[in-house]
Amino acid sequence: MDVTAGIVRLGEPAVALLRGTAQTCEPAAIGDAEFMELLDLPEDPADLPASLTELPPAVLKRWIGFALRRQRTSSAPLGRKLVQEDIAELLGCGREKVAHLESGRNMLNKLEVQALFSLYKCPQLVDSFLELVKLAKKRRPVSPVVNGDPTRYTSYAGLEEGATGVETASLLVPHGLSQTAGTAEAIMRTGEEEYTEDEIQERLEQRLERQSVLHRKSNPLKLWMVIPQAVLEDLPGPPEVQREQLQHFVELAKLPHVDIQVLAKGTGVHRASHGPFTIMTFPIPGDSGLVYVETLIKGLFFEEADEIMRYKRIMDHLRARAKSQEQSTRLMKQLWKELQ
Repeated sequence: MDVTAGIVRLGEPAVALLRGTAQTCEPAAIGDAEFMELLDLPEDPADLPASLTELPPAVLKRWIGFALRRQRTSSAPLGRKLVQEDIAELLGCGREKVAHLESGRNMLNKLEVQALFSLYKCPQLVDSFLELVKLAKKRRPVSPVVNGDPTRYTSYAGLEEGATGVETASLLVPHGLSQTAGTAEAIMRTGEEEYTEDEIQERLEQRLERQSVLHRKSNPLKLWMVIPQAVLEDLPGPPEVQREQLQHFVELAKLPHVDIQVLAKGTGVHRASHGPFTIMTFPIPGDSGLVYVETLIKGLFFEEADEIMRYKRIMDHLRARAKSQEQSTRLMKQLWKELQ
């Protein structure tokens, strides 16, 4: 069946509605009770719930993409479940663009929203959905020092801000959420890029601001970090900076939502020999999260379920090989004393 039967394609002068378009709709039959489905949106944008409108833009983009994917796979407006090629034909684009829309990387424009909501027989929800798109497109303030690649910083920082959990294999340096100002500065001064003093100061402020997610009064981010003993014994900076960082680890580990495990020497080759990675989870039921890997050139996001599962298995492997949190804290205290 032709998905565009009865529709004027977006490349033509107008977007026509599917034949028989209704003015009311029923909530999607499939989905978690806690998840607001696409068709559950209120008709009036003013009635949009704060649980959506107050999400960080990067996380709201994920909700939009996830909601679009759930609606496509759980409804059958043509008598069968839709595939991405159906949506691509409707919107007059390639399947790759639909994949980007459903991952939150790209946002729909007004004509595309009208066509899609016509397909789902809910044109009265267009305004509310467009309001969410508008909110999702809001840019996080970007410092001049990262203007060379603003999306690299804003995308990651925005996702981190809205995440409920971060699991990280910090195999080379401490994760940014756990760094002291001294450690962060030492890393900046020894990296490939050269920064002015003002740029270093501004980056330090950004780094410390990111760490506020660990100290939110409501729903602080849950951090689980595995770090090799070799990294702890060769931290960036002079001895006083290293001591401060070790003490900071010990204090962080006291927080009920922070776990720090040390991968001791002598544990042999592990499955994360490919390098550091970070797994993020989000407050979106059914969303499997993402994996972030930073390279010298750019940061990479992996969002396919099988990719995420592979990294989760590696993270579980590292946790099982590492010392317990209690043992790790004792080791960090010992290393701190050795630096006295």
